[in-house]
Amino acid sequence: MLEELKKPPGRRILVCPTCGSHDVTYYMGLKMGYQYQCKSCNYVGALVLEEDI
Repeated sequence: MLEELKKPPGRRILVCPTCGSHDVTYYMGLKMGYQYQCKSCNYVGALVLEEDI
C-alpha cells in the first residue's frame, strides 16, 4: 500500500473490457454519465478498464 502512494502519477490508457483493445474513445456523456466506445469490437458502455503505462 505504501509503495503505491510513493509512485508518481503516471499516464493511464483505456482498455476495452470485451476484447482488450486500447482503441477506446469517449462516446457520450451528460445526464447518462460517461460512455465509451471501442473501435475494434464496437462495444459501448460505461465500464472501461484502465492500465498504467
